[in-house]
Amino acid sequence: MARPTLCFALCLTISTASIGCGPSSAAPQEDAPDQSYPTALQLMCDVDQHAKLDAEEDPIGIEGARLDWMRDHITNPDAIELITLMRVRSNSEKAKMLTEQTSAEKVASCPLAANWKAHPEG
Repeated sequence: MARPTLCFALCLTISTASIGCGPSSAAPQEDAPDQSYPTALQLMCDVDQHAKLDAEEDPIGIEGARLDWMRDHITNPDAIELITLMRVRSNSEKAKMLTEQTSAEKVASCPLAANWKAHPEG
């Protein structure tokens, strides 16, 4: 009869000792983004100025250059998602999407949205 008691004692010791060793049941805390959404939107809106791009000079290559600059400088997850969604849209759709977001976030002006709106075919 000593054998079951020994097994029970051993199992109890192992299970209580390992309680703190497993993964936490609490949900992991996400760090706050290092860049606010309004700040990221303003950077997107002013991408041509920041990246020193001229839409008249290179109308075909400018979208790729804009995307490259944004990929290097936009870190807010919500803004990254917006950029991803806009990549496959026409300029008029991108202008509408960006204007909706900048209006909601009270971003004063958005030259990029204005450029897309002025060139809806792109």
